[in-house]
Amino acid sequence: MVTLHVTSDHADGALFVYLEDVDPEGQSRYVTEGGLRLLHRRCTENPDFVQATPYHSFAKADAAPMVPGESAEIRFELWPTSARIAAGHRLRLAIAGADADTFDPVPAEGKPTLEVAWGPARPSRLELPVIDTAAAAEAAATPTRSGDRRRR
Repeated sequence: MVTLHVTSDHADGALFVYLEDVDPEGQSRYVTEGGLRLLHRRCTENPDFVQATPYHSFAKADAAPMVPGESAEIRFELWPTSARIAAGHRLRLAIAGADADTFDPVPAEGKPTLEVAWGPARPSRLELPVIDTAAAAEAAATPTRSGDRRRR
């Protein structure tokens, strides 16, 4: 999940984030991505089930235009995936306000200037689940009640 504290000079816009695995030589590999139209940033309760991650209804009643010049917290998920990041590699979160190859620009006219803040007052962040591979291997090798080893 990504949480960004964003200021815009427009009432609407879009955010696209790309998670990348960067090797020691600087070569990057795409891992996953996520995005959200700023107008749909309001998080609401999912009417169908309990959800621990941000839920956006995309309903007109939940639309929340940005106030130009005012910071807003934007929270959304990245597409689910799994990846093994090698020792010595880094993770990079690339942030963009458009994806010209895939989506029409938002807004249709004008080019919003987006500013992402970080620090104690406005802690933009990326939250990722991390699996302890040693613990996972041990759990997979633990016999079940029938005496069989667990299968993946």
